[in-house]
Amino acid sequence: MPHNPLSGIRLWLSGSVPDGASSDLRERIERCTRLLAEKAFSLNATLLHGSHPSLTPTLLAAARAYHKQSGARAPLHLFVAPYRGITAGSTYEDIPFQEIREVATLHEIPPGPSPEATLDRLRNSLASHADAFLALGGKWWQTNQARAGVPREFELAASRGLPAFLLAGLSGATAGYLDEYPEILRSLRNGLSPAANRQLCETTDIPGLLAGIFAQLALLPFRWREPGEDEPFRILCLDGGGVRGAFTAALLAQWEASLPGVRIVDHFDLIAGTSTGGILAIGLGLGLPAQNLLAFYRDHAAAIFPVTSLSQKVWRNLRQLVTAKFGVEELERQLALAYESLGATTLADSHTRLLIPSYNLTANAVTLYRTPLDGKQGAPRSVAVARATSAAPTYFPAAVVDDRVAPHEAVDGGVWANCPALAAIAEAVGPLRIPLRRIQLLSLGTAGFSPVIDPPADAGVSGWAGSAANLFLQSQMQATLHHAAQLLGPDAFLRIDDPQPTVEDLDDPQKLPYLISRGQQCADSHRDLVQRRFLNGHRVRSWREAPAAEQ
Repeated sequence: MPHNPLSGIRLWLSGSVPDGASSDLRERIERCTRLLAEKAFSLNATLLHGSHPSLTPTLLAAARAYHKQSGARAPLHLFVAPYRGITAGSTYEDIPFQEIREVATLHEIPPGPSPEATLDRLRNSLASHADAFLALGGKWWQTNQARAGVPREFELAASRGLPAFLLAGLSGATAGYLDEYPEILRSLRNGLSPAANRQLCETTDIPGLLAGIFAQLALLPFRWREPGEDEPFRILCLDGGGVRGAFTAALLAQWEASLPGVRIVDHFDLIAGTSTGGILAIGLGLGLPAQNLLAFYRDHAAAIFPVTSLSQKVWRNLRQLVTAKFGVEELERQLALAYESLGATTLADSHTRLLIPSYNLTANAVTLYRTPLDGKQGAPRSVAVARATSAAPTYFPAAVVDDRVAPHEAVDGGVWANCPALAAIAEAVGPLRIPLRRIQLLSLGTAGFSPVIDPPADAGVSGWAGSAANLFLQSQMQATLHHAAQLLGPDAFLRIDDPQPTVEDLDDPQKLPYLISRGQQCADSHRDLVQRRFLNGHRVRSWREAPAAEQ
């Protein structure tokens, strides 16, 4: 069965037939309301409304039709409050309670100390249940703007970070509010540009308007929200894997190329990367297009891992017995050219939060390099951190990092977090104080071949010498992915890797064409899912502007 991204989402419908509406305008608003309800019900999306008497009969008619066809109550929730005048022209006693209970769901809000307080309770209850906000029509704008409900309800929705759509083409308070305050087009948080929102909200083609709204709703991440909580906190995690990082870079570059206007960095609150994934994470954070990062592997891997003949390969394998297999001069030079060409020199220059695992040999402790938690303190140089996280023992010499406390030597973060998913979750829940239920995580592999680990005939050191490293890496990776998936659940954790990996070596540049081709194919096969859940135009807020709980 095809995946339905709108199943279970809750859409708050605000508005009413405007004061003095012509019969034609009334008919158009009622038609829009009916088509909206029918479309939402067909997608198993829930419609929320405050029981305004000008729209409630239309909504109930759609609910009756759904109930007659399916035998079940429609996903319509009507909120009512017990005092005279709340429903603008109708009394509380006029509300068809019995019919609502038969074909929909009724929410009765207890009265407050005043009519205004009761109305605030009603609106707050709607907002706490909603995933998105939609307004059409609306009363009072021409006669008493202070009483107009649409602006107040939009501001309440905006304060909770709800994506919003304003159907100003249907006149009323919605149109008047937008005309007087056009800047609100920049705060709808629905993934569309102000120009696109202007075009959408002013159209008079009702079927086209609703099609555009539901198409954009399907791209937004609110499905994983809970009532009253803030928007999702999205994390991108990039595995280590040496030259196999070309596979990951190809994934990212293909998504950016096939989704015009999309930058990976704009859609994640935190990017974590280990080793080759750390190199990619830093590049993304500093603003490099993913295509440039792919070019980094394509153009420079052969110089960084210079194995061009059988004799050279034999020599370097022998050298690896007593010292690092490769030098670091070319790697450091290319990293500096890539990163510092942007005028960015430290992790504090990143557009989003970064988390880069390494291991501090001087202190004999795991280490996490990050963007400053308070947005102010200093941060180590990007090139030094990239070297530290990718200094794989026996492949490259240890990196020297000056972290403003004291210089220290560091090696590849893959010795403890080759997949940084758990480290990233701990960073979000711990220092950043993000509730676990808000986290959504995309984890990308490197098309690494999982070696078969046979029990050695000799159980001693010599027997395990050739298998122990693979055993440790494999078990660490499997444990990390298992626990991350258990912590977040299938709706919030997505792992993408080559389903048939065949590359085991970390340092064979001759595998680049294959890795890039497989990355592009994998990106294409997962594009719709990744776009719907992560790359949907819903840009994250700058980490420098985060609330105190996330600093």
